[in-house]
Amino acid sequence: MRRILDTFLSVERHRVSSTEPPSPVDVNALAEVALAQHLLNAEQKKITLAFELADDLPLAHARESHVAQALTNYLSNALKFTPAGGRVLLRTRREGAHVRAELCDTGPGVPLAERPQLFQEYAQLSPRPTAGEESHGLGLAIVKNLIETQSGRVGADFPSAGGSHFWFELPAAPAK
Repeated sequence: MRRILDTFLSVERHRVSSTEPPSPVDVNALAEVALAQHLLNAEQKKITLAFELADDLPLAHARESHVAQALTNYLSNALKFTPAGGRVLLRTRREGAHVRAELCDTGPGVPLAERPQLFQEYAQLSPRPTAGEESHGLGLAIVKNLIETQSGRVGADFPSAGGSHFWFELPAAPAK
């Protein structure tokens, strides 16, 4: 009950735009922290956790806490739905005037008919967590809110070979 309440309060807290002003944010540094926080979980589930962080990545114009939470939610989901022996890759890159973060996994992906439900609150899709973890259908909705309130975009792609690629883009900070 406590976890359900904490999840609900997290949604409500992030529903309203933060008073934290946007500033130049190093997405690569936040990605490294998020990866370190999830390494033990990946090891316990026997999932390879890898990263490809762009050397020339500009700073994003964003709220640091929102970007950190979005990365954490994407990583948690990828690990939750990827089976043992799978791989999760966190990648960053420049995408025009935007900074892009992608989480690529070798999980089951999302069936075509269910994809319109992605990023909706309380969406419970057919893929199930691989080790009995809880899933409330809120993580992706929180990411969407966090990123879109900062003039960003979210999305997901599903390669024909399988797996999922969840991504977000944020405006690059103005050059000084």
